[in-house]
Amino acid sequence: MSDIGKFNRRVVIQARSGAVDSVGQPVEDWTMFATLWAQFVFTPGSRIPNIEGIRGGAMSSNPPAIWRVRFRTDITAAMRLVDGSTVYNIEQVLPNMAKKDVTDLVCEVING
Repeated sequence: MSDIGKFNRRVVIQARSGAVDSVGQPVEDWTMFATLWAQFVFTPGSRIPNIEGIRGGAMSSNPPAIWRVRFRTDITAAMRLVDGSTVYNIEQVLPNMAKKDVTDLVCEVING
């Protein structure tokens, strides 16, 4: 099992609300899905081995941030993660299916 003390950041996972406006157009609105303890594994600007594999070989001016949470299978790449005033799009969800102990969330900062 992962060292529980490393999960030292309280983050919020948000999902799209699915709301529509008066003419039936989707509204960019988010609702709280879960509040979790997380570990910030990778800071943008740092080097991480095989990052091209995580990003599918795509180059980006905004390198990914990786957050680790306790094992979950209900978080999707359609959600976002909020840490204080910083918002991240979740690009990939990588649960450790072998040990079922952690799930890594590969994210991109969209503000902050």
